[in-house]
Amino acid sequence: MTRLEFRLPKLGPARITLQEVSAAHLAERYQQIMIIAFGETILAAGGEFAALGFERDRVIAFVLAFAITTLLWRIYFYRAGLLLPTVIATSTTPAVFIQSASYAHLLMAGGIVLSAVGDAIIINHPFAEPNLVWSAVILCGPAIYLAGRARLDYLSFSRVALSRLIGLPLLVVLAPVVAFMPPGPSPRSADWSLSSLARAVASYAAG
Repeated sequence: MTRLEFRLPKLGPARITLQEVSAAHLAERYQQIMIIAFGETILAAGGEFAALGFERDRVIAFVLAFAITTLLWRIYFYRAGLLLPTVIATSTTPAVFIQSASYAHLLMAGGIVLSAVGDAIIINHPFAEPNLVWSAVILCGPAIYLAGRARLDYLSFSRVALSRLIGLPLLVVLAPVVAFMPPGPSPRSADWSLSSLARAVASYAAG
């Protein structure tokens, strides 16, 4: 889009660097998108849980799913999410900033959607044997989200929080090991599971 600059016949390009933006309006729209994504994730997890009953392991799985979503929410709204209006308003080229920020939010929204799929897996199949595809889905959701959040960190503050720099590679490094863990709390592994690991990494990244 930066190359094309909205070129139109006779009118020529509309320079993106010269476009005026409403900082408060755009920041509010970003926040609304994220709130909707988080809300839909919780609703989807609640729907799965309500349909399957209140067995102990499903209750634990639902609590873990809710905790992971809450931590992802905190990672966004503290601090960059709250400071977006100020960051956009003080940017030397706000139109360029919001273009990059839009991709960061797209990554985060994709991570939330994937996390919702992971929540459904651990709620529906808490007793399941380790599954490589399910493991990838459960871990990739928080990983993609952290990647988008790290990008927003850099755009907003010209640096990335250390917890994000550690949390994201940690998920990647541990992937070969946790691929052989059950997705949810099983009778053989009630205290440690793949979903528990994702929650632990999200907790650290939120710190």
